[in-house]
Amino acid sequence: MAALVVPGLVLAARRARWVLPALALACLALLLVLEVHFLPRVGWFSHGRYAMPAAVGIVLGAAVVTRLDEWLAARGWLGRYLALCAVGTVPVHLYALAKVTRRFQYMHVVPPLLVATAGLALLLWVTTRHGMRRGTTVGRSSLPYSSDVAH
Repeated sequence: MAALVVPGLVLAARRARWVLPALALACLALLLVLEVHFLPRVGWFSHGRYAMPAAVGIVLGAAVVTRLDEWLAARGWLGRYLALCAVGTVPVHLYALAKVTRRFQYMHVVPPLLVATAGLALLLWVTTRHGMRRGTTVGRSSLPYSSDVAH
C-alpha cells in the first residue's frame, strides 16, 4: 500500500494531500467509535469490514490523483515499479488465503492455493513481460491543470 500511497501524496495536488489523510483518519475514527461502543457489550470484535470500502479509496485515490505512471514511464521505471508491486502482493495474498482457508477445517488448503498461485504467477508474468510502457490518460483532462476546466 505504501508503494502507492506515499508517492501519491508526494506527487498529488494540495487538495489530495489533505483528502487522503483525512479519509484515513475517518476510517480510524469509525473503527474507534465502533470498538468503544461494542466493547462493553460483546467484547472485542473486528469491525474492519465497515471501514474497508473507504480505506480502499485511499489507495485508489492515491493512484488516480497523481501522474505517477507518467513520471515513472518518463524515467523508464514503470515496468520495474509494477513488477515490484506485484511481487509484494504475491506473498501477502497467499498467506492471507492459507490463513483463512485453514481456519475452516472442512476446506482443503491445496486447491485454492494452487488456483491463487496460478493467478498470481499470471499477474507477475503480465507485469514483467507486458507492463505498461507509457502513461495512460484515461479519466484525465487534456488541459494541464484541473483549474483550467470551466465549471
